[in-house]
Amino acid sequence: MMNHMKSRCLAAVIVSAVVLGGAVTPARADDTAIPEGRVVGYRNNTYILAPSATALTWLTFIGLSVVGAGALFLSAKRSHLD
Repeated sequence: MMNHMKSRCLAAVIVSAVVLGGAVTPARADDTAIPEGRVVGYRNNTYILAPSATALTWLTFIGLSVVGAGALFLSAKRSHLD
């Protein structure tokens, strides 16, 4: 029974890969060149943002690390099979 389920799952993955892979091919065929901004006539005086601090990135990383590590301390006896 397990082999039958594995083969059906594998067949579903292969079919979905073929179907979705066919949809990607026309998207890759778009080879139109995007004109450069200087050629189109945009202004030459562009504003460059100053480099900013990375504190918010670090706080986000630490927060996600705490959430991820929190799963290590869950009780193994409590599960969805209760």
